[in-house]
Amino acid sequence: MVRAGSRDTTVPLTRERIVGAALAIIDDEGLPALNMRRLGAELGVKAMAVYKHFPSKDAVLDALVAAVLRDLADSVGESDWREGFRGSFLSLRSLLLAHPNALPLVASRPLSSPQLASRLESTRDLLLGAGISEQEVLRLLHAGISLTLGYLWLEAGGFVGELPDDAPFLRRTATGPRAGSAETLAAAATWSREGDFAAGLELLIDHAGCEPRRADRVRR
Repeated sequence: MVRAGSRDTTVPLTRERIVGAALAIIDDEGLPALNMRRLGAELGVKAMAVYKHFPSKDAVLDALVAAVLRDLADSVGESDWREGFRGSFLSLRSLLLAHPNALPLVASRPLSSPQLASRLESTRDLLLGAGISEQEVLRLLHAGISLTLGYLWLEAGGFVGELPDDAPFLRRTATGPRAGSAETLAAAATWSREGDFAAGLELLIDHAGCEPRRADRVRR
């Protein structure tokens, strides 16, 4: 696919243009399609021209993560820790939904984004300021990142294939209503990915600060 401006040799080759072309390839064809030769061809230059701006493919990948998350505010604007925690991961999910093929990159190198690193540090400070212990804050942040990336991967079909809207993943339990029953159809009609993810965040928030934690009691 020829993208507008991507092969225009009259436009100077810049880091921003290279990253934009790389992201377009990933969005359209997936991460495996990206290599330096293909990237050069997309830009209408030889691969060596790209190396003048990036020393390696890894450097391009780091820049891609930063580009995907560049619109993430680098600090929380809320004064309440619950709102700050909630807002951080809702914002992260919103940005990643626009580039689902970039999920493996963000999952493998999340701190390649200065914005994400700053946002997590700001969220950490807000939670610490609310009197939550450092250990609990770390657990919350790790759980928030895991929930966000894991849920997005399920939405994208990374582990279980496409999730049909009328059959949410793990909606039905062994003792729950039979598939096709009125109860199942009613539950499916009211289910939404946004609501389900937000509910997961609320579970983390509701359990924050509870002492002693079960894991602590087991170790004792």
